[in-house]
Amino acid sequence: MSQTHIGIKQNIIQFTLLVFINLFVGFMVGLERTVLPIIGEEHFGLASASAALSFIVSFGFPKQR
Repeated sequence: MSQTHIGIKQNIIQFTLLVFINLFVGFMVGLERTVLPIIGEEHFGLASASAALSFIVSFGFPKQR
């Protein structure tokens, strides 16, 4: 049987990978929240509220299934 090792020191590689993934996901969400309304307003004539609403709906709809 294999033994499970608990703790950050024993799983530093997985912990580091988790930190980097969360960092990049946070960057992408922040980038989308700041850039998407500007692009939507300049190119498509959308208000910021409608761009934010479309962002929420586009990510929320697939998660309901």
